[in-house]
Amino acid sequence: MARTKKSSATANSAANDNSVADFLKSAAQNTTEKKASKTPVVTGSEAMSDKLATLYREYKTAEGVYQAEEEIFLKAARAEYQQRSERGEHTKSMNYAGSTTGGVQVVFTDRFCALDANQEVGLRQELGANFDRFFEQRREISIKTPSDSTIQLLLEKLGPEQFRQIFDVKLTLVAKSDMDRNQFQIPEEVRTLSGIKQFKPAVKVIK
Repeated sequence: MARTKKSSATANSAANDNSVADFLKSAAQNTTEKKASKTPVVTGSEAMSDKLATLYREYKTAEGVYQAEEEIFLKAARAEYQQRSERGEHTKSMNYAGSTTGGVQVVFTDRFCALDANQEVGLRQELGANFDRFFEQRREISIKTPSDSTIQLLLEKLGPEQFRQIFDVKLTLVAKSDMDRNQFQIPEEVRTLSGIKQFKPAVKVIK
């Protein structure tokens, strides 16, 4: 009797294995079929489709031309922006007059790209006590695996080793408020070497 039960259990296990294998094969075949299927082609609206496609190409071409011209313009605007700030006339926006249009407005923002935390040593050497005037350390900590066991572990007192196992720690240097005004008090070579970069200013068409 024991042998009969064992044989029966083995047979059921084999049957289940075959069922799972068959299911996976079927699922894989369906996935393959879906990937191989073609997107339907709609006819009868060719003129409208051609018009939109042509306008899109013209738009992308114009966008490329605009971006190139904008960068040339912004190079001059950044120089003017810096000169005004250095002589005590700091402004976040400037209106550029046009002759046949209302011109454009350039708006600078007090936002800068974060620097690698390893820059701190060099910047402190160059800026001395002024480092703390311009920068602060931002700390970002994320949980690698937010499982129930991890959350439970966080409720308990953690040692240094456990903390390192659970958390990813990211350190960056971020500019303090009003850096847009203060940035030009940092030597140009320090700004360049450390990679201090202000966010791109916005350009608005004046109506």
